[in-house]
Amino acid sequence: MEPLVSLELRWFFLRSLPSAVDHWFRKQLPGTELSPEDTREDIYLLTPLQEDVGIKLRADRLEIKWRERSAPFRGAHNVAGLAERWMKWSCADDQGTTQNISSLRFPAGPWRGIRKKRWQRKYEWDGRAFTPVSWRSIPEQGAALEMTHLEVDGRDDGTVLVEAFAPDVRRQDELLAVAVEYLWRDYPGPALDPGQSYGYSRWLANLP
Repeated sequence: MEPLVSLELRWFFLRSLPSAVDHWFRKQLPGTELSPEDTREDIYLLTPLQEDVGIKLRADRLEIKWRERSAPFRGAHNVAGLAERWMKWSCADDQGTTQNISSLRFPAGPWRGIRKKRWQRKYEWDGRAFTPVSWRSIPEQGAALEMTHLEVDGRDDGTVLVEAFAPDVRRQDELLAVAVEYLWRDYPGPALDPGQSYGYSRWLANLP
């Protein structure tokens, strides 16, 4: 099974996703097609001592992610954060048993359910520029932008992600920088603090 490899730059907003960020994502980004709201609950295995591993159950699918590399990122428009290259393996359960954690030969936990509302925008790279495409598209080279509202134990957080994908990992680094330059031109703020840029494993470890 070949993993899906992508380069991610993510920020978390604790307690609430700023309304200006929500408006920017929905109304100001290039392109007119926004994906429908995707509502789901993901169940994560908590690994507080291992930020480079993510294991979750989503409906009838098991997903395992491993962080191959992380490095500070600083790009156009003073955008800064932590760029993380992740490899993801997915396995579907045709019998529909993955939600029964006890049936899996996995650690007993703790596991934590996170309710999500997610939206996406996608862009294709033609070698010279990014072009907005349908959220259903799977371009070979391009970028995706994602905004997610998170709810856990009555607490509302949020996260914004920009992801670059290309067959060559060096090209991923180049596309991430170009995507930030293209997509963040009209970003209204608040400023994205590098200290709020990390993956889901660290966010989960910091939850009360």
